[in-house]
Amino acid sequence: MDIKATTGKLLKGDVKGVVQDVKYQIERSVGLIGVIIISLSAMLGSGLFVLPSFAAMIMGEGIWLAF
Repeated sequence: MDIKATTGKLLKGDVKGVVQDVKYQIERSVGLIGVIIISLSAMLGSGLFVLPSFAAMIMGEGIWLAF
């Protein structure tokens, strides 16, 4: 992929040409480390954002006692 040609296409507004250039150069793959990071972030995200909302719903104003 030629960066100057792709930049020229982008400046001219040829988005389809840029997509065609980049589409065949980037390989989409998720390895073991990526799967582990995605699953850990999903677990931590639900623990940090979903559970306190349930605790706030149950406890009302005393939510800070849960932390």
